[in-house]
Amino acid sequence: MCTIQCFFRSENTHRHPVQIIGMSATLPNIHLLAKWLFADLYVTDYRPVPLTECIKIGTSLYDSQFKKRCDIDNDYIVPGDDEHIIPLCLETVSSNHSVLIFCPTRNWCEKLCETIAREFYRMSRDSKCQGGTGFNFFTHLDNIQLVLLFSI
Repeated sequence: MCTIQCFFRSENTHRHPVQIIGMSATLPNIHLLAKWLFADLYVTDYRPVPLTECIKIGTSLYDSQFKKRCDIDNDYIVPGDDEHIIPLCLETVSSNHSVLIFCPTRNWCEKLCETIAREFYRMSRDSKCQGGTGFNFFTHLDNIQLVLLFSI
């Protein structure tokens, strides 16, 4: 993880300096960008939350050594969700963890966000209506941090 810290100074900013802090784990030319901005560059491998990498093939999840971890719960598979994003998000937030999803376009991001919200609500409502012990969205509401990012 790299952090670029830059202070812009001019006649107008002496009293109120502008500080820009940018963070990236993916910029290959971060040193060039820092030089161009006349910025200080800080590089660290510190992660406040451990990163767990998995590989999904079909409805099975494997660890980075291709050892099978588990299968996606078929009870939460939603028609049209070919990548099984809904059950993967559900499993993660049910364990009080955050979800970060990268989408290729803003439109995709907006549609996916609507789908996740709608399906989480539907699952919670259906669970209550049936008196079941399935996923209850509202019990996890304080812990849910679902972030969808898009890039161009």
